[in-house]
Amino acid sequence: IYAGNQYKEPGYKASDEYDGELTDKVVVNNSLDINKSGSYEIVYTVEDSSGNKATVTRTIEVQDKPKTTNTSGVPVLMYHFFYDKNKESKNDGNWMEIHLFEEQMKYLSDNGYYQPTWQELIDYIDRKITLPEKSVIVTADDGNPSFFELAIPICQKYNIRCTSFIVSSWTHGDWIAQNYKNKGIDFQSHTYDMHKGGCPENHGGLFNCISHDAGVEDMTKSKNDLEQVNKVYVVAYPFGDLNENVKTITRDAGFSLGFTTQYGKVRPGMD
Repeated sequence: IYAGNQYKEPGYKASDEYDGELTDKVVVNNSLDINKSGSYEIVYTVEDSSGNKATVTRTIEVQDKPKTTNTSGVPVLMYHFFYDKNKESKNDGNWMEIHLFEEQMKYLSDNGYYQPTWQELIDYIDRKITLPEKSVIVTADDGNPSFFELAIPICQKYNIRCTSFIVSSWTHGDWIAQNYKNKGIDFQSHTYDMHKGGCPENHGGLFNCISHDAGVEDMTKSKNDLEQVNKVYVVAYPFGDLNENVKTITRDAGFSLGFTTQYGKVRPGMD
């Protein structure tokens, strides 16, 4: 985060097999100085009724504000599936050759591109903060196995903040939590089970005309499933479809940010 910007606690949970919910017993030791650049630790400690303690540390990097601020908008890169040209070939435009993907991630790393957090992007849209001119968001839709097998190691190698938008009826949050929690990859919603047809509007996605209650139930189920991994408040709309029904359901399910496939950058003042 940038010096002078507000720090918003992402949240934490604690539980014990015997005592049950322990979140209200967590003690937070916060030494963060938001006005001074540097590396800070926030330490979360909890103790159960038997005296057993658990401690987790969150590292916060405070950076000086950029000398040049972003006035042209933030691009969002959207990938889907990945393959290795040395082992197979793909003609579908949704497939990205993994060596080319690595070249692109290396370029972003070598040239100092900043990857905002989702909260930073929201605050940028709301004109609460500025971002560096060289900012970019990296995402991949669907949670295809090739993302886990091929793309994640590249994101980790170049320290790129990559987000996977998961259809959680296809790839459940418990499996992701077991294998990828706290591994530097962010997992957000691509709905629970609405990545399919069923409505005539736009690209024909079900989300367009599903009932309000059924839509909120689906999105809430997606949120709860993936929050085994990290905080979930962003959605990529299936097929990029968006109408008023979709927006209302998304807001009522507790989401703060949604992505279409409309061409163009994210700019301050957008909905």
